[in-house]
Amino acid sequence: MTIGPGPGVSTGTPDAARRRVIALDVDYTVIRPAFHAGELFAARFLDREPEPTTAAPEEARVDVVLPHRQDRVANYYRPAVIKALNALQGDVDVFWVTSWLLGVTELRALEQALGFDEGRVRLPTIPVDPATGDPVGPGRNALVGGNQDLIRHWKTQTVRQLLEDESVEVLWLDDEVGERIWRLLAPAHERLHFLTPRDEPALMLTEGDVELVAQWATGARPTLRLGRADRDPGTS
Repeated sequence: MTIGPGPGVSTGTPDAARRRVIALDVDYTVIRPAFHAGELFAARFLDREPEPTTAAPEEARVDVVLPHRQDRVANYYRPAVIKALNALQGDVDVFWVTSWLLGVTELRALEQALGFDEGRVRLPTIPVDPATGDPVGPGRNALVGGNQDLIRHWKTQTVRQLLEDESVEVLWLDDEVGERIWRLLAPAHERLHFLTPRDEPALMLTEGDVELVAQWATGARPTLRLGRADRDPGTS
C-alpha cells in the first residue's frame, strides 16, 4: 500500500532514512470510557449503580484516576495494542501529547496499569509562547475553533516542535485530529502523518491500526487513515 492524496489520507511520504517519532493521545486513543455519559447521569439521578457498556473480546477493564478530576473512572483498553506499541523498534520515539500531562503522576500510573514498558512513552517538551516565554500547554481545551485557534493549540504547537528536527517523520495518533487539521498542517509538513481511531466500533486504536503503525515505523508506506472528522466547535 502507498500513501496517496485525497480526503482522509495523509499525503506525506515517509522517508526510510528518517527517524520515526509518534505523538500519542490517551482518551479515545489507547483507552475509552466504560460508561456512557448519559448512563452516569441517569445513575446519579436515580441513585443507583451505573451499568457499564459491554467490553469487546479484545478489551480489558482498567480503573484509572483522571488528572483533571481526581476521581477513579472505569475504562477499557486493548492489551494487544499496548503490546504492539511496546514492541516497536527501539529507535522509534513515542511522546505523550495529551491533556493527561496535567497530572504526570496519574499519567505514569496509567502507563503502569496498561502495561506500557517503562520509558516506552516519553514526556514531550512543551513549547513556549515566544511573546511571553510561558508554556502554551498542556490544557483540556479540545482541538476546535477557527484555523488560527487550531494552529495555536498546544497540541498542534507540540507536534510542530517535534517537526523542527528535519531528520524525523512524525505520526500523530489522536481521536481529535481530523481532515481540517490535516488540511492546515499536511501541505506544509510532508514529514507529518496521521492515523485517527475510528468512531465505531472500537472508539480507540485497534490491533489493525497498530499493524499499520508498525509498518510505518519500519519505513514502509501504508495508507494512513483520517477516519474521523474534527470535533464540532460546540463540543468540549
